[in-house]
This record gives sequence, structure tokens and C-alpha cells, in this order.
Amino acid sequence: MTLEARSALTGYVPHGHVPDRRPLDLREVPARHKVYPGVPRIGLPWESTVGDSPLSVLGAFLRNLCGLTRMVWMPGVDLQGNRISGTVKAHLGRPAPSGGGLHPMEAYLAVGGPAMEPALLHYDPAHHALEQLRRGDHREALTGLLHAPPPTPPALVLVLTSRFWRNAVKYREFGYRLQTQEAGVLAAQAVAVADRLGVPTEVHLNFADRRVNALLGLTPSAEAAMVVITLHGAASGGPAAGSGPGYDGLVQQAVPEPLFDVPPIRDRLPATAALHEASLTTGPGTSPGPPRHPHPLGEPITLPRLPVRSADGIDLRRSPPDGFLPDGIGDAPLAGVLEAAAAGLPGAACATAMYCLALRVDGIPAGAYRYDPVEHALRDIRSAPRDLAPVLSHTPVGEAAAVLLPVGDPVGGLVPFGARWYRLLQADVGIALQRGALAAAAVGLAARIHSGEAPELTAGLGLDGTQAVLSALLIGVPRAASTWDHPIAAHGARAQGRSEPGRAQGAAHGRRSGGPWGHTPNA
Repeated sequence: MTLEARSALTGYVPHGHVPDRRPLDLREVPARHKVYPGVPRIGLPWESTVGDSPLSVLGAFLRNLCGLTRMVWMPGVDLQGNRISGTVKAHLGRPAPSGGGLHPMEAYLAVGGPAMEPALLHYDPAHHALEQLRRGDHREALTGLLHAPPPTPPALVLVLTSRFWRNAVKYREFGYRLQTQEAGVLAAQAVAVADRLGVPTEVHLNFADRRVNALLGLTPSAEAAMVVITLHGAASGGPAAGSGPGYDGLVQQAVPEPLFDVPPIRDRLPATAALHEASLTTGPGTSPGPPRHPHPLGEPITLPRLPVRSADGIDLRRSPPDGFLPDGIGDAPLAGVLEAAAAGLPGAACATAMYCLALRVDGIPAGAYRYDPVEHALRDIRSAPRDLAPVLSHTPVGEAAAVLLPVGDPVGGLVPFGARWYRLLQADVGIALQRGALAAAAVGLAARIHSGEAPELTAGLGLDGTQAVLSALLIGVPRAASTWDHPIAAHGARAQGRSEPGRAQGAAHGRRSGGPWGHTPNA
């Protein structure tokens, strides 16, 4: 670790506490979707079933990862978020959440094999199509840049990148925190979608950034790789026979220029630029084990077992726009959500501890707890000095039945990870948030990510040193929403955010109702 890395990390951390609330200048807002004009394109099928062609499976994977899956109608709002009476606006919804709904992440694919011509491709979600950027099999070149290459050649290599200014135009320096968390959100979503499709998948957060960025033809000060995902099996028809061209031969071939790209951030976001630059590597690097958290203390409350498959929540997950009803939930669904959220993913840092505010949960006294994944129990930390009243008075936090709180140390991994630690930790947070949100949907509950640090929460949990609450996942029964959404295609979607089966499932797992679910769907 260098002094520059420490300075870059400690210099950024204060910017990641809360969003910048300055007014949004609409003239600075970049195009929502990245497009490469004039390149060969491959249209993807909108629907897929088990046993379909590799192209259909790939289409289903991308669409349920970062595609456009539904139309959402909601009341119009002004730039401060206040509703404008009598107005309605529509937007295209995506399957995974994003800070401010801005979706700064892009997907690049290296494919090859019997079903698809070897090439480097970019996914265009607006047209559900692949854009060919460069010919040749890039899979071997990319896997050679991973810290832990898969033992067998993958059928497909997916690289998720972040366009920094896409959401920083609204959140400024705070946007980088959201982007690094969103990298984890999409990693968790990719694994869940691949599980549903029966495609083995591995997540890679340690790789030679500079060389990956160069291979994709990116401008690193404007867009950079955050996650590499390798898929095996049916995603692209299997590996091709023989090895592909080498990295040096591929990178010398130019990549087309995109249309309406985002600007560099060196002058606009100096703290973000310094931290990200310090986090980049030219080699795969090393991945020592993450810092160990002490064994949770306090009296345990043993939780019931309710295994939940994250993939079962993909079609049902919605963020309730109007908050939650003040209803309670059962301890079994909360237990299933906690177990899924805390499990993490292989290849991630797994360096966050999971805390929980149980506010209205059957069988669990209201209070603050730490989840013990070994014993599958909640450890009472009520003896810690705290005053959570200022936090619980805020809507919608105080309305939720339970709140999951990933906790970590933003500077605790400087040794041995250097400035990259921030990316690894925040990706870990995003993984926990999305796995928890999918699990909540699978058991018939709603979940909403509440980004940004709350100093009252960190103080209320009695955390020591630089440990902090890094985000929050609110869980509960959604209030009747004022929005309406409808799937763009029939496959894998529901016309409403909460279907009748979802309501029945929520009741079966112990939800006690103080009011109706509401008859309009959730956004």
C-alpha cells in the first residue's frame, strides 16, 4: 500500500457519507443508454424457455440482468421530488435497482463457440440487441487477467462497467459510492438469473483493471470495469475448440466510438477520480482473506429455518414507492431474508457484518440485533449505548417491519487491499442488499434500499472506530401504490408488482395484516 492510496481513500470517504443536494442541471444529463452506431447488430429473442437455443438463453440472461422489463406509469414530480397534481409520466423499468433510477452500469460480452461468432459485444438494452465492437475470441484474453481464473474455459465472459457521470450528474462525488454498491447489486442479480437458467456462474472482483479497460476500448476516466462474470454451459453454446488470439493482438484493433458518451471526471469529481485511479491495477493482484469480524456477543434468539432461493424473487422484486404499511411480519420470512443476505457470493470480500432492527416482527422483541450466520440467530445488542428515535422517526425507515444494516469499515482493508478496498467493501454491501431484496420478494414481502449513511444508526448500534452502517434494506408490507406497471413481454414477468400468489405466500409465512395490500401494483 502506498501513501497515495491511503490519501485517496481517506480523502474520498467523507464524500461518500451523504448525497450532494445541489440542484440538477438538465443540460449536464448524459444519454440514458450507450449506443455504438453503425456496427453490426444481433437482435436477441424476447422470450426464453428451458431447452431453448443458446441465443435465447443469453437474451433471457441479459434482459433479466440489465434490460428493460416493464413500463411504469407514475405521478409527475418536480426537480425536488414533489408530486405535480394531475400529471403522469412513464418510464422503462429495469430488473435491478439503481440509485435514482439512473443505471450507470453497462454490459460487455466476450462470446464464441458453435452458436455465436467469436467477438466482443456490447449490450444495448433499449433495443435488446448486441453490438459487435471487435471480432475475435476475447474470452481467453479476459480470463487471463483475472486473479482467480475459472478452472475450465467459460462459455461467455461478461464485464460490467460503470459510466461515472451517468449518476454523478445528480449525486456528484457520492455517486461513486452508489456505483460501487450497484456493481454488487448486479453481481448478485447475475448469479440469481443464471441460477434460474441453470447456467453455472462465477463472480470476479479482482482483475487487471487497466488491461481490461484497454481491451474494451474504454476511457478509464469516464467509464471503467467493475465486475467480471464468467458463465459456463448454454449461455453461448460452449467454448470454441482451440485457443483464441492473444491480448496484444486484440487490443491493437480499434473499438468504434460510442454515441453521446459521458465526459471524463478528473475535473468534475476530483475525489472520485483520485480514489478510482488509485484502485486500478496492471496485474491480477492478490486476494488475502478479508478482515475477520469478532464473534457476535449477546443473548441469542434462535431463528426458524426458511431456505429462500433468490432466483424466485426476480420477477416479484419492486421498490415500494409509497413506503410501507405499519404492519408486522413473521420471524420465519425475516430469518430467510437474513440468511440469504448474509451469505454473500464466492469471489466477493464477504467483509460486512449484518445488523438488524426488528421493529414489528412476531416472536422478536423490538430492538437492535446483530445476525450470527454460524448459529443462525440474532444477538441482542440492546445493552449498547444508542438512541435510534431520530432514525425511526424518518419515513419510510420507521414504517418498515425490519431494517437490515450491512456494517463495515471503509478504511479497515487498506492493508493488504490498498485503495481497492473501498470498491470491494461496497460491492459486498450491494450483494447483501440485492440478495436480501430478492429473498424478501420470494417470501411475499417488499424491500427498498435506503442509500446513504445515517450517523444516528452508526452511533445507535454502538459501533467502534471507523466501523459504520453502509446502507439499509427496509423490509415490510407495501402501502397501496400510486403507480402502475406492466411487463414489456410476457415471459418471466407479472402484470402487477404483487400478485395474488405473492399475497398468499406472505400470509402463509406469518405476515399479520393491519390493512390491505392495496389494489394497485408497485413500481
